[in-house]
Amino acid sequence: MSPNGYQVEVLKPNGATEAGEQLAASHAEYPAFRAVVPDQEKRRRFLRSFMTTAARDAAKFSEPLIARDDEGLLGGWCGMPLCRSAARRAARKDARRRRTRGGAPRRRTQRAVMTGRRDVGHVFHTSLLGVALWMKPGSFPQSTLRKAAMTPGLLRVAMILGSKFPSFARMGAALERTHPGDRSWYLQAMGVHPRAQRRGVGKALIEPVLVIADEEGLPVHLHTSDPANIAYYQRYDFRVTDPSISVFSNGPTYTAMTRRPL
Repeated sequence: MSPNGYQVEVLKPNGATEAGEQLAASHAEYPAFRAVVPDQEKRRRFLRSFMTTAARDAAKFSEPLIARDDEGLLGGWCGMPLCRSAARRAARKDARRRRTRGGAPRRRTQRAVMTGRRDVGHVFHTSLLGVALWMKPGSFPQSTLRKAAMTPGLLRVAMILGSKFPSFARMGAALERTHPGDRSWYLQAMGVHPRAQRRGVGKALIEPVLVIADEEGLPVHLHTSDPANIAYYQRYDFRVTDPSISVFSNGPTYTAMTRRPL
């Protein structure tokens, strides 16, 4: 356990669903995803499915990192729409468990308030503070075989997005096309739970890979559609290499950033 109360470890495939939930929550207002899916509820379902698929792929073929606190740093009550929806899902899951197997509700789901009131929320206890989907050299863009393995998850994404799926596909194609194609590390996605921000979690998820990249003499690349992220990554010596990658005809652009080995 670090002095800040959490530890960093490599994400395993069996943790992909939890990691996907975390990334979905932290990317709920991400500009590019808002442009693809303006509807909040549909965007939530899309992100859960897509981020879980991406996390599972990364866990199988690369070295994504997670920050975890098994003592429940994030315990508390949340009344946000995302949490209210999670509360209802948790309650339904616990009800099914009691009907089929008996016993008390699962510790992770804790308890949910099930009423029609607008302030319904979720009492939660999670240990996952942040996720960084690092793609090691040679693992991004994904190979044809890996994309084929992701098909079930992407089909679920397509069913959720409907007519919006081509826009999402163009976004992914643009990021692959503007990747330099060199031997490098790539940060596909990173998210820190809002209640764990400003505690050094992001730094703990970034710096280990930067150390490895420096030792290997390799660059590190990333894309972001959130202008607020540019200054954040510049603290880690990333520099803008393309300030305006157009993805949508009328929507946010992506910024490409690269960090050269020190």
